[in-house]
Amino acid sequence: MKSIKLFILLLLVSSYNLNAQFTLLESSLTNSAINNTEENAFLFSFKPDGLSKFRLENNALVTTQLPIPHNSALQEVNALNVITSEVLLIRINEFNKYTFSNNYYITIDGAKTWTKILTPDGQLPLFTYADAMSGMLYFTKTNNTGYYTYKYTSGQWDFIPYHDIPFDIISLNNGIGYLQLIANGSDRVGYTTNGGKTYQILSNIDYTKAPFSWSNNGILQKITMVTHDHWYAQYQYDSSGVKISKLMATVDKGTTWKVILNTSVDIIEPASASSVYVYKQNGSKGFLYLISDFGDKICLTGFTGRVQNMNFWDSKNGLLFALDSSTSQYGVWLVTNSGGANCYTSNSNVYAPLTAKTLGISIYPNPAASLLNINLDGSLISNTATTYSIQTLTGQVLLTGAINTVDTEINVSSLSAGVYIIKVGDGVRKFVKN
Repeated sequence: MKSIKLFILLLLVSSYNLNAQFTLLESSLTNSAINNTEENAFLFSFKPDGLSKFRLENNALVTTQLPIPHNSALQEVNALNVITSEVLLIRINEFNKYTFSNNYYITIDGAKTWTKILTPDGQLPLFTYADAMSGMLYFTKTNNTGYYTYKYTSGQWDFIPYHDIPFDIISLNNGIGYLQLIANGSDRVGYTTNGGKTYQILSNIDYTKAPFSWSNNGILQKITMVTHDHWYAQYQYDSSGVKISKLMATVDKGTTWKVILNTSVDIIEPASASSVYVYKQNGSKGFLYLISDFGDKICLTGFTGRVQNMNFWDSKNGLLFALDSSTSQYGVWLVTNSGGANCYTSNSNVYAPLTAKTLGISIYPNPAASLLNINLDGSLISNTATTYSIQTLTGQVLLTGAINTVDTEINVSSLSAGVYIIKVGDGVRKFVKN
């Protein structure tokens, strides 16, 4: 399949490498291992047959093997979410003689005991968010009509419907936080004090402008909140047939925005109230940047591994879980930075697009009732079929298929009413299902 977009990294201003040190702590993890970190010192990884907990002591990792529930002759762990150092949520494939099941298990005592959890309708939903302060887990309901909530301290289930507007959770702390609302014509931000049951749309934001407007096929891909006022937004739109991506920032709760990078990024990790680390993968190379002073200063760190996950407890210290490009092995790196000279540059646009291929994708009607038509520029059809996928706003894939002709008709009548994303190759469009 032909690539629809090509980006090249261009450093537009003079810059020096951040005075950072990267120390390899662990290199025995496999490709299937992932990690989450919290409280500055804990890291977890999983393999199909078990879990490992790593504790950082004196700049070294101390490993502990953790038990998992065993309920069938054949089973494998295929997902891990770390809520706190004691609360873990895992998903396990379980194979019996005649049956296969995929189940969630939770522990609230550091893997001493595990509890199998099922939603009231017996379905396996998509885990979406954890509010550790309130002890609440959020799962997207299978038919995309709202969220199941599970209070793991009591085992109680509840349901929060979307009402009129679907929403994603941006940030919740003890039920207080922000939601990304998917309204016709633009995305919006809602403030909630009860975990999303009710909300009030913020009135200080101009939703007709980037990064919220749907004009020119605009898509607000994600908002990352550093503080209540300091946010980052990943936004994408079309300009003269070219797909443009930008990383934008606000320090006044969305009233004003500025462009930080002229590209999308793969990971944004807050490090302090005024700084974030961002990671961008470009082909076989990775680029890790520290953005500080509320977006005014930026510096390349010099780390070139392929980062999968990262956690920083301040702007100078943290952990990376990454693939070492030179050895093709996954490992854990300790990041330390003694500070050094002011190596940052102000008002830097570190990335710029280079001759991006004409996107040439249109969809209609939008909103759609039962049939959605895709029209492609003929140059996007390769010798092998271009593929499409229709997803929820949280990334759950609902429909997939192949596109072999310039005009393709897709039956979307099975979808519930709401807002969806359709991906064709590297192109992305948003549409409403009535």
